[in-house]
Amino acid sequence: MTVPPPVLRVTSQDLAHLAEVDGFQEWQSKEAADLSALVQHRLHVLQNPRDCATAKKIYCDFSTPGRGIGSQLHHLSYCFLASYGTQRTLILNTENYNGNPRGLETFFLPLSDTCTTFNKSQMVSWPGKNDSLVVAFPGWDRPNPRPNYFPKSIPKDMSERLMRLHGDPFAWWMGQFF
Repeated sequence: MTVPPPVLRVTSQDLAHLAEVDGFQEWQSKEAADLSALVQHRLHVLQNPRDCATAKKIYCDFSTPGRGIGSQLHHLSYCFLASYGTQRTLILNTENYNGNPRGLETFFLPLSDTCTTFNKSQMVSWPGKNDSLVVAFPGWDRPNPRPNYFPKSIPKDMSERLMRLHGDPFAWWMGQFF
């Protein structure tokens, strides 16, 4: 292990002390908590509509065989973005995920407390229309047409705050979904 030169240690100590006295760390912690609470509230409202039968939904198949967990999570991130971008409740099909008949619910809580089913006869292909009740998200991550809320975009109404808060706003934004 190499020991840093004394000048580097002193400078590092000074920077750490400066971060404590200028109030930035305190502001950053509060702003991160406030923005996270806002996003989590929005997701909770979106995922728990008052009337599931009339709520607009987006269906995402998470049980496609032949995909590794990394590929599945990448696809899931696009499903989450499409759900938020279209303001539709996300319904995941996780049945028989990797041979497990109970699907992901074996390991994770459902995405909603109130709305986990849909009427298959109401489902239309991506992108559907504004009044479509259930839209099936494509099984690949390059839907056509490609919406403007896909990577690396962030919500406009919180973009200034996010860019001030985080060096990689999109990474923070995706972290909120996961």
